[in-house]
Amino acid sequence: MIVVAVVMMMVVVVMMMVVGVMMMVVVMVKVMMKMVAVIVMMVVMMVMMVAVEEIMVIMVVVVVTMVVAMVMMVAVLLTMKVVVEMMVVVVVIMATIQTLTMRLMVDVVDLKVVMLVKMVEMMVTVTVV
Repeated sequence: MIVVAVVMMMVVVVMMMVVGVMMMVVVMVKVMMKMVAVIVMMVVMMVMMVAVEEIMVIMVVVVVTMVVAMVMMVAVLLTMKVVVEMMVVVVVIMATIQTLTMRLMVDVVDLKVVMLVKMVEMMVTVTVV
């Protein structure tokens, strides 16, 4: 399973770089719209979680994910180097949190999709634990 996780990380990192390059040419408005969409979806996901005793944990997860999303969006608007560094860090953290997320390889189409998938996976992980 560790080998699978490493391979998955490599795939995600490469895809992230490609997405980063593509998003360099995307206008500010579109980036902002993606950010808003991600945040809105996070809020919706949080609302859908009804387990009261885990609300605090979920809150932390959502806030952290939101901050990461914003930092990544800003990084995309700055330099490719920063983007790559951020992506690697984020991917390592996410892969460490859940090493069995095979769906990422299929869903890595768009930064928003990746963020949503990881968000959902984190929610599922928290809920299960």
